[in-house]
Amino acid sequence: MKKVLAYLSLFTLAAGSALAQGVGSSYKYSFQDSIRIVLENTKNIDAGTVGVGFSEVWISLGPDQQRTIRVHLKTMKKKLYKLRPQLVNYFGAIVDAINLEKTDPARLSKYLFVAGKVIDKESPAKANEFFKQSRDFFEAHALNNTKFYRLRVVDDDYRFDYIDPPVYTTLPDTTQTIAYVEPDTSSYNLPSYLQPIQQPELTGPVLRFDRLTLNFATPYDSTFLRNTKGIFSLRDKIFVGEGGRFDWSSTGLGGDSVYYEFSKFHFKTASASLKAGQGKLTYVGRLPGVVQGVFEFKSVNHKDEMSAGYPRFVSYKSDIAVLGLGTDKMRYRGGFGLQGSRMNSASVTGEPALIELLGETDKKFTAQSKFFEFHDSIVSSQRARVVIYQGADSIFHPAMYFSYDFGKGKVSLSKEKSSLRKAPFSSSFFSVDFNADQIRWALPEDSEWVPQ
Repeated sequence: MKKVLAYLSLFTLAAGSALAQGVGSSYKYSFQDSIRIVLENTKNIDAGTVGVGFSEVWISLGPDQQRTIRVHLKTMKKKLYKLRPQLVNYFGAIVDAINLEKTDPARLSKYLFVAGKVIDKESPAKANEFFKQSRDFFEAHALNNTKFYRLRVVDDDYRFDYIDPPVYTTLPDTTQTIAYVEPDTSSYNLPSYLQPIQQPELTGPVLRFDRLTLNFATPYDSTFLRNTKGIFSLRDKIFVGEGGRFDWSSTGLGGDSVYYEFSKFHFKTASASLKAGQGKLTYVGRLPGVVQGVFEFKSVNHKDEMSAGYPRFVSYKSDIAVLGLGTDKMRYRGGFGLQGSRMNSASVTGEPALIELLGETDKKFTAQSKFFEFHDSIVSSQRARVVIYQGADSIFHPAMYFSYDFGKGKVSLSKEKSSLRKAPFSSSFFSVDFNADQIRWALPEDSEWVPQ
């Protein structure tokens, strides 16, 4: 009942102030003071602060802007808007736009124009989402602003806009002749990761960014998607973007040496995460050029840069020659992935990667696996198909734990946990099968090595 009375008082005071001024009454309230009094009478701290702020900024508004606000208030009365939170957020956004965002008059007028569209076309609940999101943006210049996650916007150029939903016309007269247009089927046979990207069609109130940098700030990370552009839905909290660069500096890798360049992408800004299905990775010193693949970032708890599991990258294909693996005698061809700063052989296609080690005149061994991990001077796999060569003969096993220290030239094989752990080694030289739990081979001495 108190909310209803306060709500009615707001419009009574606002209307009464104008009437009293017209008849020369000695007791009258200005429009802005009417708003302040009603909001203060709620005894709510936020509402009271907004009321005082609005009464102070009213004089800085132009006549057209003041007139627009009065019209908004009249329409909201007809639509039975609630004093809290809807009207508080409406006035709060205006106060923060002037006091905190320091927005210029032209941009504020555009915001009020969009607000009018929202009030006319949207439900009070959806309008409140717009007011609240706008208020957060003006307060922190962020697309999400909570205690644990702020998506800050920096180095940007933006404008407010309202996108009307598409209008569907009536069906054409089928008695007339219609020219047949051959559909474009050029992408039908492409793999899923190369299909044209389908972006969400945003409607309603939006922020259009001709340029911006997004800063994902959480207790665990402060990472940047730099130099992108796009549209942000102030109602649905979705950002639809194109272009930009995300680097691996949060993992200790050089920002100018390791980075992903985006094509088209979109994400929900309420979560500190971001995915992109199409783009390209540069890793100076590890890749011969840019590599096409998918990207993922998620801000999760980690101890330090070295233990960070994000950002992540997975190449589309398994045909990449990784550089800097210690010696020209070792050849790698497969996928390329990153989990934080740690390299692996993952690919979207899931094809196995191959490692070959060559001797002076012959091949020493090959190892094939869907997932190799690279740690400093060691490459390993939990399950690898291994062939050890002896001249024209070989020793083969279909699934072993594999580790190769290419800095010291040491190979280690041991049983893994799958059903193939009981499979024997096959020796073509002796034409026999034999079992072994572990093989350790020091290539420089061509002998077994003993762990220290």
